[in-house]
Amino acid sequence: MNIEGDISLVRLSEALDKSEAELETQKFALDQASIVAITDARGIIRYVNQKFCEISGYSRHELVGQTHRLVNSGHHPHTFFSEMWSTISRGRVWKGEIKNRAKNGSYYWVDTTIVPFLNHKGRPYQYVAIRNDITTRKETQALLEEERARLVHSEKMASLGIMAAGV
Repeated sequence: MNIEGDISLVRLSEALDKSEAELETQKFALDQASIVAITDARGIIRYVNQKFCEISGYSRHELVGQTHRLVNSGHHPHTFFSEMWSTISRGRVWKGEIKNRAKNGSYYWVDTTIVPFLNHKGRPYQYVAIRNDITTRKETQALLEEERARLVHSEKMASLGIMAAGV
């Protein structure tokens, strides 16, 4: 090889190293901020980050090789997941809120985005699920709805009491 070829290889190697370092930095940032899982085209889990293990209570070893049915809470109807799979299997991004069940039986909610990675034929070969824990928000919403229902009931009972007193 000549000097120019050697210089091109060095530059290519440096560019590759720089790209790899940037990807590692982005992966680190994502893993710090979100719950991440990667599945193959059939939905078999191939990777989970530590945040997934922490929220679900399962170890990485227990999750890899399984499907997300392991954490299915039973809260959502079958059509919910059918529509999700229909969307991502067509190569489209899916977003939604999912209620899951941890290993200890407790429930948690995640705001989820699933991104399909497409092969050269435009078909998904893997899916990356990026989730954020919204359990506290969902629990607060439920409490507010319960309180609102109690207030409406109290108002109805007060109105009924006023009507009864007038009779």
